Amino acid sequence: MIFFFFVLLGIFGGYLLGVRSVSGLAFYDWESLDLIRRIDIQPRHVFWSDSGELACLATDESYFILRYDAAVVARAQESGDAAKEDGVEDAFEVNDLSRCFLLACG
Repeated sequence: MIFFFFVLLGIFGGYLLGVRSVSGLAFYDWESLDLIRRIDIQPRHVFWSDSGELACLATDESYFILRYDAAVVARAQESGDAAKEDGVEDAFEVNDLSRCFLLACG
């Protein structure tokens, strides 16, 4: 069970559980409910690629493509570095595949 001690504005499905609040977006692991990463953005939508490697965060003004690195998260969880306040710092990197992702090119 997961408890939220803040106002929940929305949830997003996909490879990770996305939770939007007034302070931003948090991604959680579906099985363990561990915090993966907290990001200071409030998207309207979150879209995941089928592989779970890319996520598109769409706001009213723009969108951002993030590349999720599950191996980095696994290493951080094993070493205990994942328990930080904002999660695993290197769990995502901003990607420059914006147009390609939305057009579903390879």
